[in-house]
Amino acid sequence: MGRGYPGGNALLNTQINVYSSANADLMNWRYEGVAFHMPEQPLCQPQGGNPSQPLRCYADRCKVLRNPATAKYVMWCKSKPFASVAVADNATGPFRLVKLFNPGGHEVGDCTATADPANPSNAYFVLSVHPSSYGFSKNDSRQVKIFQMTPDWTELTGEYRNVTAAWPLPNRYDGKLEAPAPFFDAATKKHYIWTSHCTYWFPNDAVL
Repeated sequence: MGRGYPGGNALLNTQINVYSSANADLMNWRYEGVAFHMPEQPLCQPQGGNPSQPLRCYADRCKVLRNPATAKYVMWCKSKPFASVAVADNATGPFRLVKLFNPGGHEVGDCTATADPANPSNAYFVLSVHPSSYGFSKNDSRQVKIFQMTPDWTELTGEYRNVTAAWPLPNRYDGKLEAPAPFFDAATKKHYIWTSHCTYWFPNDAVL
């Protein structure tokens, strides 16, 4: 989990801590240390070159998967406008940054990474495309997409599916979806994705 936004500034959220649950009760937690710290990245310098901001992308909404073929732990994070990928030998880290990129050329909004329980060698990156404010994906509309990962789970193959239709321009908040949370129902052998509407932090109806 992240440290929270220091001073309310997401760009300063560069450290990911890790905790374990005693006896897996999910009620009691023990601090295990820093799993990942985003290194300096000049391409992450804010527009206008504000010297008060660090040359780092922030790290947020991190998801960790264990690749059964490589035995490596792979962490995918939202590092707007990019996705960041880091790897480690242990679940507690330390994770090492290996890639920072725009999936499919898109600016990264809310996202997640998931392995397929029905096909354990396959993993996917689920992205809510963010209408660009950084100039990386001009004229993009909000849209939920799912990308297939390469066998080592550190890159994307280029294969993807649109989960939702592109939200028509201009990009208003009503109706657009973010915060994807996929899961698999073993009884029905179907895949689902929970999402929420884009209303900042105001309550809204979830969409399945």
